[in-house]
Amino acid sequence: MNLEEQIKVLFFSFMYGMFLFYTIKLLKKVKIKKIIRNILINILFFICHAVLFYLFLYKINGGITSFYIVISLLLGVIFCKVFYFDDN
Repeated sequence: MNLEEQIKVLFFSFMYGMFLFYTIKLLKKVKIKKIIRNILINILFFICHAVLFYLFLYKINGGITSFYIVISLLLGVIFCKVFYFDDN
């Protein structure tokens, strides 16, 4: 993977982390009374996000994953939580 692809992947992972956190916040606002349905919807939600993330990653760099992609994704989630959705 060349430097240009690495920069694209880091930026995409960071932005996808922000998108993931935002959609998690939206999912929490949906009230589902039955526990089994809630668990199934959460599992389906995260499976869809994992597949979507990997499809985009495959389009950018052929699906090559490494530790800094996960770190960038987590930094995006943390950035979004701290700067946009501070619950204090």
